[in-house]
Amino acid sequence: ESRASNFFAMTSTYLERESSNTIDIWFDVTAVGGMVELGVRKIKLQRSTDKSNWSTIKTYDMDDYGEMICEDTASHSGYLTYSSASTGYYYRAYVIFYAKNSSGIGEYTVYTATIT
Repeated sequence: ESRASNFFAMTSTYLERESSNTIDIWFDVTAVGGMVELGVRKIKLQRSTDKSNWSTIKTYDMDDYGEMICEDTASHSGYLTYSSASTGYYYRAYVIFYAKNSSGIGEYTVYTATIT
């Protein structure tokens, strides 16, 4: 498996609450050079009542959400909207950044900061 630094120059992701029931999952990625595919492979939105025990409430996959991946580019950004959020929970997202070029595939995994 290739090291992430061979593919990614910068990654950023965070959650933003739009309303009491809506959360946006933002992502931004810059590659070290042009990529055949670049973006986010998978996002798992999770929630918790205590910040210790997390459950996945929604999974986004690049095969189902075209806005997660861009072709023939060195940077990509965007967001996905979750519209079934509730008050009284903590939320975070598990994000797998993805890059593909002629030398292979790179992935970089990160959790967002927690929001309420």
